[in-house]
Amino acid sequence: MIRIVLENVLLFFVPTALYLIYTFFWTKTSDESESKKPTFFGAIEDAPIVWLIAAGIALVGVTMAIFGARQEARIDQPYEPAIYKDGKITQPGKK
Repeated sequence: MIRIVLENVLLFFVPTALYLIYTFFWTKTSDESESKKPTFFGAIEDAPIVWLIAAGIALVGVTMAIFGARQEARIDQPYEPAIYKDGKITQPGKK
């Protein structure tokens, strides 16, 4: 369960990470005479937080909808565990 939560949290922060990568590598400061890179806190302060949150929610929602629609729920079939005999798996398990 914790793995699923961590995956969704990391997926939520993908738009923010992409924005920060873009900010650090492909933008310059407003003063063209200085060639200083923006700082982390400066980039976060100037970030469109509402749009990044909305993009993260949309990305998580679309991903959950796609994976939810593609996986079959086999509730009516019993679980068959894998058979392990003499150090080898003789029959793989089925869900």
